[in-house]
Amino acid sequence: MDGTPEINISSCIFCWHEGNGIELRNCTWGTVSANEIMDSGAGGRRGENKYHIYMHTDVKGIQITGNRLFCWADQLPTKAGIFEGEDCRDNNIVANSINYFTEQAVISKGKNSVTANNLVQPRAYPNPTLQPFAKPRGTYMRPQGPVRYGEAGSLSKVVVAASTPRERRTRCQLCSLMDEGAMSHSLP
Repeated sequence: MDGTPEINISSCIFCWHEGNGIELRNCTWGTVSANEIMDSGAGGRRGENKYHIYMHTDVKGIQITGNRLFCWADQLPTKAGIFEGEDCRDNNIVANSINYFTEQAVISKGKNSVTANNLVQPRAYPNPTLQPFAKPRGTYMRPQGPVRYGEAGSLSKVVVAASTPRERRTRCQLCSLMDEGAMSHSLP
């Protein structure tokens, strides 16, 4: 998010992305809560670790609470769960659950910000039901063509109620990605 007043990012799942989980820049007044952000920076190389929540360039008045920020043991750890730059201020970073990082759970350099009661585990929890990834498939992060809905064996869609067609949002039940208008994102 860049240059956004009054934001609310809640109850989302962000996973297996190459960059930072949520990046806030020039934002004022907002809430980031009840999200699950996992494996931020996945697919990167050592030394290119990312953050689950990255705030920089005049971010102020943001409430970050109740988020679950983690990496699986077979993935590259983040530098920190939450990073707040020196040019940020008046943010509240409270009651998040953060695990598997290389530096520290929360790096808060902002002025007048509060950091408290975050549950911290520096190591990853093993996942007994998953085998470690040896190598991504050849189709990983490459376009695979449009997803077709309504055909036999295809995904179904859920339409979130809206008052006008412009406000209509569709949601892929498999990956929970929000997409504007027509379903056009690709799956491996």
